[in-house]
Amino acid sequence: MADATKPSLADHARGSLHALPFFRGRTKPLPLHAKFSWAFLPLALTSVYLFGWRCAFLLALAYAVGWVTAAAFSIVRRRPMDPSFWITALLFGLTLPAHVPWWLVVIGVAVGQLFGKEVFGGFGRNVFNPALVGRAFVTISFPTYFAGYWWKPFWGGIGGFARWAPDLTAADAVTTATPLAAFKGSGVQGPLGPMLWGDTGGAMGETAAVLLVLLGIYLLARKIVNWRTPLAVLGAASLAALVLHFLWPGFVPDVPFTLAGGGLLFGALFFATDPVSAPATNGGRWLMGALIGVLVVIIRAASSFSGGVFFAILFANTFTPLVDSLIKERQKRKRGV
Repeated sequence: MADATKPSLADHARGSLHALPFFRGRTKPLPLHAKFSWAFLPLALTSVYLFGWRCAFLLALAYAVGWVTAAAFSIVRRRPMDPSFWITALLFGLTLPAHVPWWLVVIGVAVGQLFGKEVFGGFGRNVFNPALVGRAFVTISFPTYFAGYWWKPFWGGIGGFARWAPDLTAADAVTTATPLAAFKGSGVQGPLGPMLWGDTGGAMGETAAVLLVLLGIYLLARKIVNWRTPLAVLGAASLAALVLHFLWPGFVPDVPFTLAGGGLLFGALFFATDPVSAPATNGGRWLMGALIGVLVVIIRAASSFSGGVFFAILFANTFTPLVDSLIKERQKRKRGV
C-alpha cells in the first residue's frame, strides 16, 4: 500500500523543480548564489564579444544539461532540487574553448554533476569541485579539442556580437596555440597586452585578465569569496614563478605572464574558492591556496599540460578534509578542549 503522506513523483516535481534557481520555492537558493550570478554575466558577454554567439549556445546547453541532471536526482531522491547546478554548469562551460563540439559539453556537464557531486550525496557533500571533474574528464578523454588550433578572437567594433563564430576559411581565423602553449613550445614569451585584454586564444572565461581582476574585486567586496584563498594562490604562484624563472627562464615564464595566462586568475577566484570543496578554516585556506599556486607553476613547467590550474585545484581538493580536520584538532588542543 502506498504511503499516503508521501507525495507522488509528479507532485514532488511540480513543487521542487524550477527552470531558474533564483525563484523562491523548494529549491531554497542560497543568498550567495544570486550575488554570484552577476559575476557570470560579464564573462558570458565577453566570451560572445570575443568568439561569437556560439559561446552563448554552449553556455545555454551546459545550463540545460545541468538542469536535467539536477532535476532527475531531485525526483529520484525526493529532495529539493540542487540549488547550485547552474553554477557547476556555467563554470564548466566557461572553462571550454569556443570551438568544442556541442556533445562534449553534454558529456562534461553530466559527468561533472554525476561523478563530481551526486555520487557523494548531492550538494554540500562533494569532495571535488564538480565543474572541474567534468573539465578534467573531457580534457583527458578528448585531448585533441584542447591542443593544436584555437580560435583567434574578434577584436574591435562590436566584435563577435555580429557573428556566430569565426570564419574558418579566412587565413587569419585561427591561432595555433594559447600564449602558454606557445611559450611551452618555444621558450619565448609573447606580448603581455593581449593577455590582459583578451585578444588571444583561450577558454571562454579565462582570456581577459583585466576583466577577471575587476570581477575578483566584486567577489571580494560582496564577500562572496574569502580573500585568503585567491591571495594565497596568486602569492604562491608569483613566488614560485619568480624563483623558477630565475633558475630556468626557458621553462618557467616571469611573474606577470604566469598570473595573466592559462586561467590562473579564473581558477583562483572562481574554483579554488568553492565553499564546498575548498577548506572551511582560515589556516586551510592559506595552506591549500599556497599548494595550488606552487603546483600550477610546476605542472606548467614539467608536464605536457600548458595550463595546469584545474588539475592543481582538484589535487588540493583531495586533501581539504584532512587539512581542515587537523587544523580544527589543533585549535581544540590550544583551547584545552
